[in-house]
Parts: sequence; C-alpha cells; structure tokens
Amino acid sequence: MEYIKLISQTLLDSSAMFLLCNYLSNKRIEKSNKNLSWIIFINLVYIFSRWSVLVTDNYIQPTVDFIGFDILPVNSLYGTFLLCIFLMIANSIYLKMENSQAFFATIASIIIWIFIRILAVVPFKLISVQNINIYEYGYRIVTLLLILIFVLKLPLYKFKEYLKNNSYITKLILLNSLIALLVLVWSFKFDVDILIKNLAIVVFVFFMLLVINIWSIVSQRNVINQQKRVEVMEQYIPVIDDLMSEVRARQHEFNNKLLAIYSILETADTLDDAKLKVGTYSKDVLMDDSIKELFICDNKVISGFIYSKIKLANLKNINIELNICASLKKIYTEEYEIVEILGILIDNAIEASKSGDTIFIKMNKIDDKLEVTVCNPHPQLSNTEFMELFEKGYSTKDNGSKHRGYGLYNVKLITEKCRGKIIFKNTSIDNVNYLNIGVLIP
Repeated sequence: MEYIKLISQTLLDSSAMFLLCNYLSNKRIEKSNKNLSWIIFINLVYIFSRWSVLVTDNYIQPTVDFIGFDILPVNSLYGTFLLCIFLMIANSIYLKMENSQAFFATIASIIIWIFIRILAVVPFKLISVQNINIYEYGYRIVTLLLILIFVLKLPLYKFKEYLKNNSYITKLILLNSLIALLVLVWSFKFDVDILIKNLAIVVFVFFMLLVINIWSIVSQRNVINQQKRVEVMEQYIPVIDDLMSEVRARQHEFNNKLLAIYSILETADTLDDAKLKVGTYSKDVLMDDSIKELFICDNKVISGFIYSKIKLANLKNINIELNICASLKKIYTEEYEIVEILGILIDNAIEASKSGDTIFIKMNKIDDKLEVTVCNPHPQLSNTEFMELFEKGYSTKDNGSKHRGYGLYNVKLITEKCRGKIIFKNTSIDNVNYLNIGVLIP
C-alpha cells in the first residue's frame, strides 16, 4: 500500500508539473510518446527524492518518506537543485525547448507551482483535515485543477512571448522571484505548519513580489512601446518626404499647366480648338483622391505607412481608395499597433486582388472608438469561414511556408489585447462581392 500511495501521489504532482511546462513551451496538450516519457521521467525523479535507506547494525532497509513534500515535490535544498536540473533536462529533451528557453521555463514553472501549491494546501491545513489521505490527495488534486484552469483560461500569451524572446527584464523577474520564494520555503524547512504560523510574512512576500513584478513588467512594456514608436517613425516619416516631394512636383506641374492653358486661350482660333487643347493639358493635373485623404490624416506616421502601401498597390496596377473620417489623436491603441493591423489587412487585400481591382480603406470614429476596415473583391464567405481566417496557422494561400496563417491571427491578438472587436462581413459594391475585414479599437 505504501508504494501505491507513493506512485499515485508523485503521479499527480508530475502530471500537474507537466501541464505547466508544456504550457510554457507553447505546445498544445496532446497524446504522444514524448509527453508520456516526460511524465515518467519526472515521476521517477519524484519517487527517488522520497527514497532513503535506513542502516542499522543488523540490516539495511529501504524506506519511503512522506513528510515535507507538501509545498514542493522535494523536501531539501539539495533536492531543489536536482529538481531544477532534471526539469530542464526533461524540457529540453522531450518538449524540444532550446537551452535558454528550457532554463527560464523551468524557473517560471517552479514559481507558478509554489504560488498554486500554497493556495491549494493552506485551506486544507486551516480547516484541520484529520484524515491524512484526504489531506495529501486533496491538495494535490486541487493543485492539478488550479493548474488546469491556469493553463486553459488565463490569456498569458504576452508572458510566453517575453519568455520565448528571452527578455532581460523577464529573466530578472523570474530569477528574483525564484530566489525569494525558495528562501521563503527553505526558511520554513518545507513545513506547511511553520508556513501557516508565519502566514502574514508569506502574504507580505507574495504581495511585494506581485508589486515589484507588475512595476517591472509595466516599465518593460513602456520601454518596448517607445522603441517600437521610434522604429515606426524612423521607417515611415521619410515616406512623408516622398509624399511632399510628389505634391511639390504636382504643384510645379500645375503652375506650368496654368500658364499653358492661359496661352492656349490667348492663341486659340476657335472655342472648340481651345476646349480640345485645354482638355489635353489638364487631364493629368488632378491629384489622386487617396493622396488628398492622406493630407487630411492627422498622424504623419500612419499617413506615410498608407502612402507606401498605395505605391506598392500601384506597382501591381491595383487601385486603393482611401476614406479617413476620424482623428487619430487621443487613440488608446498604440500607433505601431494600428500600423501593424493596417499592414496585415492591406497586404492580405493586395495579395487577394488582381490587376485592375480596387481596394477600399476606411477609418471612422464610432462611439470614441476607431473603426479600421479594408475591403477587397472576393467570393462570399460564411461566418464560419470568416472565423477560420483568424485561427492560428490557418491560410487560404499556399501552405508551404511556415509563416503562413499568422497575419490575421496577430490582428486578433492585438485586438483582444486592446479590448477591441473584430469586424468581418460580405459587402456588395457595383454588384461585386467584397470582403470587409477590420477592427474596432479604443
């Protein structure tokens, strides 16, 4: 019975830890030999961490320890270091993480584990559960359920992105949090009873970690946003210079045309002759309506970006009609995020269009929110097909590239982050069906 209890307890713990590590590796939970191997490998580590040998004068007897494993699957400083090493090995071999990712994913999983485990075990201690089996299995089952909720329900894609990109601030947060929590656990000698007696200290440490980490993340986010703003400005402000050069050239051309028209009117023999010559001289002098709209736009970066897309479409003989009916000032969504959304929507529209087609871009204000839509000719799609467009990895184009199918999915992530809404519908223009795809963002 002792060995059945040992295996069942360690299996609950290893399964819960697998869910965390698999989640941080950005992989879906699925049946596979590698996942099963991960659980078996870590389960053996947990079993051996409880195994000890009792040596007396007469015999040597192997024993299994059940005390001190309430917070972590190990109950010693030495065991904690071994746990970290074996988790990194399992993450690297079975979950195919790179060395750096495996290291920080392991640290993150242990930090999350300690938080969740304490949340699970403290209530059982406080209500003084007398039955040892109910106590030991109860908090382990609650741990597994809480981790399942954490994995399935919490939208932590940004945290995983920082983890994957090995952000300096993320590394610092993880290392500081791990050291603080392990010092806390070691100081309580892995004993929940001592932890309960010092619950005020535990809550204070958790609170301080939360405040410091939130402050660090907000600071990092501000720095990243500022860097992206600078990058976008450096990229698209020069395009405004090209737009201004085109306007100056048109203005110079316009002045010359006026002089030519004046000369025609002065020298023409008949009114019909004057009309014909004036028409010939003035047919190219009008500025494109979309270029006029760019001058209405009160954001130079976005104007420059859209102008670059108009020039790209013109190279493919695709016309873009632009309608800006909103101010882009006092918009909550970051400038570079609007550029990214526009870029994906316009690029998709250009790829789906053919020579001679027209793409309609509209920016409008609805209840203090910015509506951005891009329309391009396309056969009708059902609501289900529209939803599929925004799924990760889904693409109507050639699937030979591993980068296909992430454009509209990224639009979806940005929109969700900004607490906006995706817009999609079929629109008929001159008896031709257009796909109208966009976002409504604050």
